[in-house]
Order: sequence, then C-alpha cells, then structure tokens
Amino acid sequence: MKMRSILAAGLLLAAMPPAAMGMWADVPLEVVVQRCELVVVAEVTTAGAVAHMQLKIPGAKQPVGRLYRNYTLQVKQVLRENGAAPKDETPKDRKIEVLAEARPPAGPGVPVVSDDMSVSLRVGQSYVLALRKLPDRVEYYLSAYPRNRASASAERIDLYKKAAQLEDWPWGKAVDGLQIALLHATTKLRIRTVAVRRPGGPPRGVPQQSVYLQPVVVLRNTTKEPIAVSLWPGERFLNIWATGAGGKTVTLDLYSRLAVKLIAEFGPVFVRKIEPGKILFINAFGEVTGASAHNVPLSPGAWKLHAGYTAIRKSVGSANAKAAAQKLWTGKVESVPVEIEVQPAQGAPGAAAGGGAVRRAGGT
Repeated sequence: MKMRSILAAGLLLAAMPPAAMGMWADVPLEVVVQRCELVVVAEVTTAGAVAHMQLKIPGAKQPVGRLYRNYTLQVKQVLRENGAAPKDETPKDRKIEVLAEARPPAGPGVPVVSDDMSVSLRVGQSYVLALRKLPDRVEYYLSAYPRNRASASAERIDLYKKAAQLEDWPWGKAVDGLQIALLHATTKLRIRTVAVRRPGGPPRGVPQQSVYLQPVVVLRNTTKEPIAVSLWPGERFLNIWATGAGGKTVTLDLYSRLAVKLIAEFGPVFVRKIEPGKILFINAFGEVTGASAHNVPLSPGAWKLHAGYTAIRKSVGSANAKAAAQKLWTGKVESVPVEIEVQPAQGAPGAAAGGGAVRRAGGT
C-alpha cells in the first residue's frame, strides 16, 4: 500500500496553470526559485500575438490548453541555472524565448482576467523571471503565479538572488549531516474566524479564531554520501510549533487524522534517499513539493515558528537474509525559528485600518 500525503491538497506549485486552481497558495520565493531551471534578469525585446496552445507544462499530468503569448528576451544577468549559480552571470548576446500565460484580448462578453491570473510583460522593460524548461520545446515557460516575475529593481533582484542560494536559507544546525529549515511566505498574518473540522466532530466544523499558516519544511543533506530518512507517519516524525511572549507555545496538530485514517505498516515505501547536497520537502505524512496549510489559534503579537524532525528507526529490514539492511538516519534536528507578526481580526480593537493586506515579497 503506497502512502499518499493527505496534506498536499493545499499545495499549489509555481508551475501549475491557473486553469487548474481556484486560488493561489502563498508559496515562499525560495520554493518558487528552487523549482525553476532558469532565473534571470532580462529585457523584453518583442511580444508576439496571443494564441491558444497545448503545452506540456512541468508538474502537470496532462498538456494544458489555454492562451499563451511568446516573448523574446535579452538576458542581462543569470541568477540561477539548472540548480546552481552560473560562472558567467552576465552573458553577452544571450536571447531566450518565453511562453507566458496570457489574458484574452479585451472585447464584448470577454471576462476580465486579473494580473494575478495572467502575465503581461512590456517591451523595453526589464524583469527578474523564474522560468521552467518546457520538455518538448526550445522556449521556457513563465507561470502566472506572481512570484515568478517582478520588476528588475535592485531590491527585487537581491531577493531572488538570495532565494536561489541554498546556503542562505534558514537552516538549523546539522546533526550527522542532516539539516532542517522552515520557510513561510509572509511575515504578517491576520486573525480570522473559520470553521475548523476535526475527526469525529460536527460536520460543519467549530468556529475558531485562527491564523492561516502555510509552512514549508525541507530537509538537506550536507554530507558527501546519501542519507536515507524515514517518513512513516506512525512515528510522528515531524513537529511544528509556535512560541510567543512569556514562553507560550502552540503546537500544530499534524497527526489528528491518524485517529480515523488507516496507514500501512512501515516499509521501504516510507523511506526517501537524499543525495549529497540535495534537499527534500516534507510534511507530516511524507514527501511533498512545497507548502501545507493549517488554521492555528494564535493570539495577536509576535511569534516564532519552529520545525523539528525526529527519527528513531535505525534501518529497513531486508526480505533477503543475505542482503544488508538499509541504514537510516537517526536523531533530532530543529530549524532556525521564523518570526511572524499576528495582527488582530479586522474590526477588532487595535486592528490596523486598510484591510490588512500583506504585500508579497518579490511579487509584482
């Protein structure tokens, strides 16, 4: 029985087309950049006509048919290519072709598509872009997700450049070669009232004052040899918690579903190998490709988010008595805390005016 993550439903990849999504998840810039084969600062030299195409987009199971626009860009600076910072950051005369998700031409009866659901680049303007390589075409693909593009100001370029460097991620102290980091896209969150459903509880849920957290947890191998880790939910390997003023601690209830969900016995299917220098995104139920979502009852004020991974199983037994058992990493690692600010609910005493919108770092 293959275990599938039950928290991955809240995840939205940077490469996923808007047609497949009801709303964008707030994915950290570090994750967006990590998923892209090319991150550049480039000037738009030409913009083609909008055309309907079927594209094999990375991360999508089926070709995605929608409107795209072709752009030609003059590359000014390469921040990341094929997983690493290039030796030549400022190549001469390098041009690339990009296919971007486009809005339909304006006209009677044509719905208005917001900038968050389409891409509109201006000829003569420079941008910092996080691009995916199309598997069967020479062009790169630009998702409409806002963090895949930004105007090329020095501040924005620095944000993308830092996000592209794994060394600059908030890693905790390595233990036997393994590190853990927790990422969160926004640092300011507002309290809201939501109906929280729990196993065995009322079908409509219970109203709760909470904040919407979308943490990304990632493991990293800092050694020169592969590290095998256990992701069996039965051992509750992941812990995420928040600490506030006066030492108050709120622990996220990551494993409440285990009370009503059957899981397979431990076996090789729950083991993941992390190659030297590589990373692995996880949530409480296994490997994922980014963020998970949680409503957490936090009071207004300053909080710090933490994540920890704990493993006690030493090996995976072999069915063949002559074969050596696979050794697993054991121990405990903790992340560097991420600081967030929880603001009062809209309309509550002390709540700031203006709706509490939070500007996305690195977005447009």
